[in-house]
Amino acid sequence: AIYQDVVLQGSILIDTHVNFEGQVVNQGILKVPDGFQTSAQITARGTFINQGTLAPNNFNKLLFFKLDGDLDNQGDWQTQELSYLGAGPYVLKTDTSKVFQPGSFLAWQGTPWMPTIVVSGSPLRIDGGLVKLKKLVLQPGHDLQLNQHVTLAVDTLEGNGNHIRSDGAYTIDQGPHNNAVIQSVSLEDTSRFNHPTSFSGSIFNQGVMEEASSISWVLTFHDDFHNLGFIIPNSSTTKLRFVLEGDMENAGFWQSGSVDLKGTGTNKLEGVGSQKVAIPDSNNFQATLNAWAMRTGSSYQWEKDGSAVSNGGHLSGATTSILSFSKVAPGDYGSYRCRIDSSGQTIFSRDVIIGDVLTGIEPEDGGLPGVSALPTRFELGQNYPNPFNPTTTIPYALPQASPVRLVLYDALGRQVAVLVDGHQAAGRHQVRLDASQLAAGIYFYRLQAGPFVQMKKLVLIK
Repeated sequence: AIYQDVVLQGSILIDTHVNFEGQVVNQGILKVPDGFQTSAQITARGTFINQGTLAPNNFNKLLFFKLDGDLDNQGDWQTQELSYLGAGPYVLKTDTSKVFQPGSFLAWQGTPWMPTIVVSGSPLRIDGGLVKLKKLVLQPGHDLQLNQHVTLAVDTLEGNGNHIRSDGAYTIDQGPHNNAVIQSVSLEDTSRFNHPTSFSGSIFNQGVMEEASSISWVLTFHDDFHNLGFIIPNSSTTKLRFVLEGDMENAGFWQSGSVDLKGTGTNKLEGVGSQKVAIPDSNNFQATLNAWAMRTGSSYQWEKDGSAVSNGGHLSGATTSILSFSKVAPGDYGSYRCRIDSSGQTIFSRDVIIGDVLTGIEPEDGGLPGVSALPTRFELGQNYPNPFNPTTTIPYALPQASPVRLVLYDALGRQVAVLVDGHQAAGRHQVRLDASQLAAGIYFYRLQAGPFVQMKKLVLIK
């Protein structure tokens, strides 16, 4: 049967294959009849607007839904599978206050897979299942909410600066054509990676990033990456690995496998350009940092601020193409470059600048003894005493009146307490933390004040 340009009302029972064409508006209930233990299918060619409900029957059997057109979900949606029959691009709208549970949310599984492109027409919410498309485009202002452990498996996610959020955790995997590329997003809550993933544009992590398996996948960032949250091993202690071609900022906690700096200069004799690495608190960066010269020659000598670097302590590879820091300490801050002998000619790598902030701001001057001036920059101080039991003080500074949020997390990135949440005047502030009701261990406190975000570690002993 084929139905064209219809409005569906009441309870509509689908026990076979039904075809819709044109604009279809569902204001009723679409489901498999109660008592049926097999599924049925809807194929819609045109625009489908759901203002009602797509629901399971009493045996929890759901409809298969095949679509060649745009979809606007304003009601509650549960299907076994939602698959696109063409390449699109198709517009998808969802009411984020309603359940949108498509099951497997797929491009058509031909040979090869249909190169389907879906474009958001609103902020999107997807509840559970698998999202497997060639490209998902989030228009500006359209955040993506992934609930109930969604697996996001798209060849390309075009983020346009939007946020990816979740009610818990979501997994990022390869798309139908074996790619995983994410562009210009802010990752929140917990993102787990089950495939090598490439990032471009500005990427912010404000949640938890971790490995989804036991393989230790590599995440490659072609542009700047800002960690404002947690990068941690998974429950099996497997760590992510990183390749960074642009600038990096760690204002959170970072514990990973190797971090390879592979930014490139030019082919001129003097390596033009720089790659900046900001690590405000070296205690919160627990990874081996490898600076790659990215140029070939017969001999290599790394320099720091114009002077030759020697191997020793936590530094190695001073006369190779890769300078390795087994840890990064404040004494390592500076500008590094590699001097390379190439066919009797001296050439240089780009500069690798390691410091406390990306802009290279020097620590604030102390001023005159005994004079308390307004701070000139945002600061989050180390708590004192540390370790402590059961009370400690957390200092911070605001150069201007700002909305302030100071949050305490446990070692797994779970929120434990909100210590400050409100607008505060410029000046130096402090908060007294009473941890008498908390278990001993490592905790983190994170300050967000206007554009400033930083995290530090504290240790509670009992």
